[in-house]
Amino acid sequence: MSDKEKVLNGYMFCAILVLNILWFLLNYSLSAFDFWGTVFSLNSYISIVVIIGYASMLISAKKKGEIDSYWIKDNQEKDK
Repeated sequence: MSDKEKVLNGYMFCAILVLNILWFLLNYSLSAFDFWGTVFSLNSYISIVVIIGYASMLISAKKKGEIDSYWIKDNQEKDK
């Protein structure tokens, strides 16, 4: 995996997380402020499954060695 792909993976994960949080807030605001109805809605479960699925894929790729310590290496080069 190239350096650009690693950076894009990090940004994609952050973007998915932010979009899911925004979707949850939009869903909450459109549901007449029915908090528990929003928490237990199907969209919330789909969002949680997407976040957990993507995080588990990144963790398994890290364990397999496909993702090395790119961020640490980059910071060490800046310190030199």
